[in-house]
Amino acid sequence: YGSGADCSENITEFIAKLETGTSVKLDRWKVDVLPTRHLRIRLPKSTIYMNNYLSIGVDALVTHNFHKARESPFYLFSSRIINKLIYFSYGTKDVLERQCQHLNKKLDLYMDNKKIELPNIESVVILNIPFW
Repeated sequence: YGSGADCSENITEFIAKLETGTSVKLDRWKVDVLPTRHLRIRLPKSTIYMNNYLSIGVDALVTHNFHKARESPFYLFSSRIINKLIYFSYGTKDVLERQCQHLNKKLDLYMDNKKIELPNIESVVILNIPFW
């Protein structure tokens, strides 16, 4: 339920489904980010707690650019279709410009203290949900 939802569903039936639904445990991950500069000077470590997914690369760039556009005082659109078209245009532009190419050379990925060798990629998405 919320803006843009199909309001034809009966709210009583919806609440009944919630009451009989099954609970699942929330899988929460701790992600430590250890950046380095070109001169090998280590920047401060930051920690992110991840509930659903973490994305680094072109898909995160698309989302970030769309978010910045929506926060702009000149952003006038509230239509879902217009927003989808704007998001699609950012997606197309950011994928074609390839600002995130060779991400594997800029990123070291460790899982359980073991380095993961990455292929030539433009994005990394780490999921702890069944689908994305």
